Amino acid sequence: MRGLTQDHPLLVTDLLRRAERLFGTKSVVTRTAGGTHRYTYGALASRARRLAHSLGTLGVRAGDRF
Repeated sequence: MRGLTQDHPLLVTDLLRRAERLFGTKSVVTRTAGGTHRYTYGALASRARRLAHSLGTLGVRAGDRF
């Protein structure tokens, strides 16, 4: 019997890609001290990619801790 563990690592990038693909136009609502902030999963994924690219230009590579 095969166990219930995954056969590949569960990565944040995989979760974000799936959320963007399936729920790209759905809202993400964040509560802050100053009120609420709304954006979509598509916008969240876009911002995450821009951040990853910027960190890469600064020399941060996959697996690095910072």
